[in-house]
Amino acid sequence: MRFIRTAILAAAVTVSAFACGNNAPPDADPFATMQLCFDEHHTTESLPVNDAIVICCLDHPINGVHPSCGNTVAECTARLEGTDPVGMLTQTADVTTAVIMAACQDYVTKKGQ
Repeated sequence: MRFIRTAILAAAVTVSAFACGNNAPPDADPFATMQLCFDEHHTTESLPVNDAIVICCLDHPINGVHPSCGNTVAECTARLEGTDPVGMLTQTADVTTAVIMAACQDYVTKKGQ
């Protein structure tokens, strides 16, 4: 009986340690375009616009480029508002220049951490 309790306790400690120390990489699925990545995170997963943009910029290769939004706020903003269909986001009521600039600032800050 003591052996069974010890075995159960050891298993519980092992499972707890694994769960707390899980160093699994972030979701890093590649996308052909920024819009497809954004749509998955914002529309399908219901993340806020800022979070969806930052996640796409930081975690996902876009058309083989990772990180996909450049090194500066200006470069990021230009990519997301540009005319290249790979990097641009469609402007909507939720996706405005101000929102994109704020998300790019957040991205550059988090990229540097």
